[in-house]
Amino acid sequence: MKDSILWDKESDAYTHRAKDKFGDVYSHYDLFVVNKCIKLLNDFSLSPSTILDLGCAYGGFTHHLSKVLTDAHFFGIDPGEESIRFARQHLESKNISFRQGYAHEIPVADGKFDLIVLNMVLQWIPRNYLARTIAEIDRVLSTDGVVFVQEFLPHIPKYSASSHDDRIFIFKDDYKRFFMSFPWLKLMYKENIDSAQGDDYQKEIFLIRKINLDQAYTLKTW
Repeated sequence: MKDSILWDKESDAYTHRAKDKFGDVYSHYDLFVVNKCIKLLNDFSLSPSTILDLGCAYGGFTHHLSKVLTDAHFFGIDPGEESIRFARQHLESKNISFRQGYAHEIPVADGKFDLIVLNMVLQWIPRNYLARTIAEIDRVLSTDGVVFVQEFLPHIPKYSASSHDDRIFIFKDDYKRFFMSFPWLKLMYKENIDSAQGDDYQKEIFLIRKINLDQAYTLKTW
């Protein structure tokens, strides 16, 4: 099996396709997953003040979420140079900033974010960077912070070449299991969506919470 390559150009192609199709990419952004994130934050009484949109592309998720969490600070990271330039031109403010970068080397301090959003991102990560990506997400997530994820959920792991570049692969997997292998990362919520479309299109939304190590481990006394 071949591994994927880093998807700098694919991110920019995604932004170009959105611009060509819609013109105003923000007004046509799919709000289903944003509204689901907002509902879960409300259901669990979560009020994140620092939010990372990892793999943000042109910043559609950040744009709509920032209209609800008006006092929060948002930071978007994406490998696409043009995507980041577009997001900066249209969205950057005192509470919203963007930077070109990768999920496996997030350029911020430990424990910085209360909420990390990964909307259809993990499927694009080259497998040789996946473990480092999960570790980086854990590193920059605050204790009691949460990770909100939407991803494909096949019955068995699958991969396929992108229709836009056959060197780029999409990896469909049960990604919550990677997080839950660590006892301090706890599953709070999961929901299957689009299951009627079959195994290739079924998706899952899940919410992971980072707990204190003292809660994750019990001291054994002798």
